[in-house]
Amino acid sequence: MGKLRLKSDHRLLCGDSTNVNDVSRLMNGDKADLVFSDPPYNVAYQGGTEDKLTIQNDAMDADDYIAFMDAFFKRFRESVKESASLYICHASQWQLETELALRRAGFEIRNPIIWAKNCGAFGFARYKFQHEPIFYAHVKGQSDKWYGDLTQTTVWHEKKPAANRLHPTMKPVEIVQRALVNSSKRNDIVLDLFMGSGTTLIAAQTLGRRCYGMELDPVYADVVVIRWEQFTGKKAVRITDKTPDNAEVCQKVEV
Repeated sequence: MGKLRLKSDHRLLCGDSTNVNDVSRLMNGDKADLVFSDPPYNVAYQGGTEDKLTIQNDAMDADDYIAFMDAFFKRFRESVKESASLYICHASQWQLETELALRRAGFEIRNPIIWAKNCGAFGFARYKFQHEPIFYAHVKGQSDKWYGDLTQTTVWHEKKPAANRLHPTMKPVEIVQRALVNSSKRNDIVLDLFMGSGTTLIAAQTLGRRCYGMELDPVYADVVVIRWEQFTGKKAVRITDKTPDNAEVCQKVEV
């Protein structure tokens, strides 16, 4: 699909997270030390800003969504080191299916983590959602790396973004930073096959990690590039020597 963009030690491909060729092109023979990713929750979510932002692959029937998870978790397994940890954000409604898909791909759940937000969601539900679950997992039968201290708990209190104007399900940078500090070291590769607005990239940039990212939607892929450029003051460089001449080029948008 889209051409690779190289930004310092980071890589971004506008492509399909379930496609073995796209993921192989992104990884370029490397293996990731850590995964932090926020796949579509399959809840047909619409952003609360005036633009009412949406994301692709967020309104599938159950069988299609499970097949989708099986495909991208398999790509994750093929792309990580045996010592890698995974942090996978997911919807409470699909928690069982997400865990089973992780297990089928060769991962084990080490802990459920709860992102406790500063306020609940709007709506008419009797209990308003004020949290999101994150699976902390590792390769089955392997020992994953740990660099954190022994004070960590499974409840992470972080404020949600005041307004998600770049992406409807944007996560706070601090959530990703916490995972990176605990489960990676400087210059490690952090893989995210669902880049969205690029929060994993920004967290990796601040902590000296290398981010390898995939984004299916050309609009959001360009949001990632622009956000990184604005954050660092640098310009992204497009890789062209290893991509087909007829590959799509993401169009830049203003944010």
